[in-house]
Amino acid sequence: MSTFIEPTSYDFASFLKYRDKIIVSELPNILQVLENIVEDELKARLDPLQSSHISYLQSDNTFVLVRNDGNGRIQFMPTSPSGMKFYRGENDFHEVCKPSLFRGLSANRILIEQLKTCEFILLLESHPIVRDFLNSGYDIEPVGMAQHYGLKTNILDLTNNKWVAAFFACTKTNSTGAYELLDGSYENKMGILYSLDIEPESLGKDVIVVGAQPFERPTRQNAFALSLSEDDNFNDRKGLGIIPFKHDKESESILFDMFYRSKKLFPDDMLVYVVSQINDINEISRGAVSFYKTVYYSNVSDNDWEKYLKQTGLSIVPETTIRFDEEKLNIQYKFWCNYGRDRLMRRTQCHLVTSFKFDNF
Repeated sequence: MSTFIEPTSYDFASFLKYRDKIIVSELPNILQVLENIVEDELKARLDPLQSSHISYLQSDNTFVLVRNDGNGRIQFMPTSPSGMKFYRGENDFHEVCKPSLFRGLSANRILIEQLKTCEFILLLESHPIVRDFLNSGYDIEPVGMAQHYGLKTNILDLTNNKWVAAFFACTKTNSTGAYELLDGSYENKMGILYSLDIEPESLGKDVIVVGAQPFERPTRQNAFALSLSEDDNFNDRKGLGIIPFKHDKESESILFDMFYRSKKLFPDDMLVYVVSQINDINEISRGAVSFYKTVYYSNVSDNDWEKYLKQTGLSIVPETTIRFDEEKLNIQYKFWCNYGRDRLMRRTQCHLVTSFKFDNF
């Protein structure tokens, strides 16, 4: 007769060592894993030796204002009962875990995807809500936004919301890119919930605060990200815990319905439409080309740069033909001015403005 095994967190080396010995049927399901995490969070909150800056970050469903040490702008960082612990969900274990940009793409294809991200960034910065956000001294994390809306980037999604990470551990994308429940072939197979403990000084450097934005998708997902190079493997990250669980349709259906069958995490907005156009284009604007070269290829000669561009097969055009829908843009901007901006500020602990080093505590 099998007995229930408490959820166990492994480091990467230990998981590889014991993976073949794990009896999947005796693993907890995802709801049992989450229950265990909630108990750990409660114990941490009641710890009288808890450091002061962690206690500030343990509210739920709010934001704190933190200063980006790189550019001095203010970001809306999501808080969580998990404090400085971050999560990522995978419906299967991969020995090499990399950002989407580095998953088997050729060097030429990587260049194409990065040019598309630059096109997205320029379009994003032209949006009136984004301009209002930036003019108010707040920060936009454009690459994080690109990742969240479906472009291939060099960052890996993280969240400090365990429920959000669990959602991604129990779903897959279909042919249209929408998230759906796993089918029966996953039943009683192993999924993975990653946990990552970081030091405060890592926040804002390799661990990026995407946070609350004028657009709902990253806001609802408590978005953070980890910047990785092509040779990096997320599994090698210091402070990483690997929590295996058994896929179970009943528990995962409950979780899926909790997020309104994904609609809560993926509200429709104008950026969805824009990114779908960018993914389909075979041309790139001269502005995006110039922006990319300035940031990443400033030491490359113009002749060599033109050769690289020619190899992509993309047509270089004076300006992009992709546009925001003017009618929808006006409606969205009016909503932001009358309601959206105030709603974001009401969820923010405005008294707390600090650097990522938390020097003020």
